[in-house]
Amino acid sequence: MLLASGISFSFTYPYDGMPVTWKLLGLVYADNLVLLAESPTDLQQLLSGSHPNADINLPGGDQIQWATEYRYLGVVLSTCVDLLGAHEINLRKASQRAANALRRKSLWGCNRFLLIRDLWKGVHFLGLTFANAILCLTVTTRKWLERDQREVGRMALGCHRRVAIEAIQGDLGWSSFHVQEARSRTTCEKRLQLMDDERWPTQLFRYANLTGIQTQWCRRLGSLKRKFGFSAKLVIEDKIYKWAYAVKTQVWEEETEQWRRAIEDKSTLLTYCTHKADIGIGPLYDNSGGSALLFEARARALRTLAYRRRFDTSADVALSIWRICSTEEETAEHIVFRCADLCPGHPDGTTFPLALGFRGD
Repeated sequence: MLLASGISFSFTYPYDGMPVTWKLLGLVYADNLVLLAESPTDLQQLLSGSHPNADINLPGGDQIQWATEYRYLGVVLSTCVDLLGAHEINLRKASQRAANALRRKSLWGCNRFLLIRDLWKGVHFLGLTFANAILCLTVTTRKWLERDQREVGRMALGCHRRVAIEAIQGDLGWSSFHVQEARSRTTCEKRLQLMDDERWPTQLFRYANLTGIQTQWCRRLGSLKRKFGFSAKLVIEDKIYKWAYAVKTQVWEEETEQWRRAIEDKSTLLTYCTHKADIGIGPLYDNSGGSALLFEARARALRTLAYRRRFDTSADVALSIWRICSTEEETAEHIVFRCADLCPGHPDGTTFPLALGFRGD
């Protein structure tokens, strides 16, 4: 009956010099049915075959209640101007709940670093990035998620808030939300290009391209392509799995390059920049206090008197004499590597970077 009615939402665009009209009748997925029409009257006819009024009624006489929000596959769609406003609020709350849950779980007698890192990336991160190839979140929400991920990283490493975020990313070995979005969105575009012409996503994608409509999705895709070098270096593959792998590789290389430039711009990360080649996790951290101190020392953020002197003007801090040997300035290098009064000492041939756990990677 729906197909025989001839009612649909029409799209007209030029193709090979001729106008083409394509009609989208509706969408069906599992127990969900989406009817499309160009007016409330046509929509009513699709349901009951009559035109009594603008209200939508079922064949049995029951009226369909108007809803301002609808949750579909975990995504909340809203009738307000901001289509994903309610969904973004839920994402922010979910991100905070995840951080709080990991904070409570990490109180157990286990390896806090591995527990938080693996649960965040294997469970919570996947939920927060669901459908990110399609959905276009606002800048505020994207920054919110990035900030929450950094807080989770600080929790895993046990460091304070003054540690550079590049060091956190480098030793945790995980990617940011916009990196994952770039992979997903670019791969999604290729899937649309390789789909059969009869598929409705392909038709919508072609309609937007041929008519020059710059949707929010297209603008976001273009921004990510420029950021990760796809405009200058095109990926040429004919299979979707090869394309996805090539995209993942290029995004990872560009992310690493951007990360390298960021740590080179920070003087406190000079040692880190010299001896850390790329983003990756190492077997250095456990559930001890010394693990957190080691990471802070690697990032040149160990809270020594020399470090605190930059923002603490008290007399004891200004003097900054190491309180164990009382002869040298209290710096990370002296505490970790040079002080002879601390036991056990380092083997012969040990350098300061080697004492910090850098292995020439």
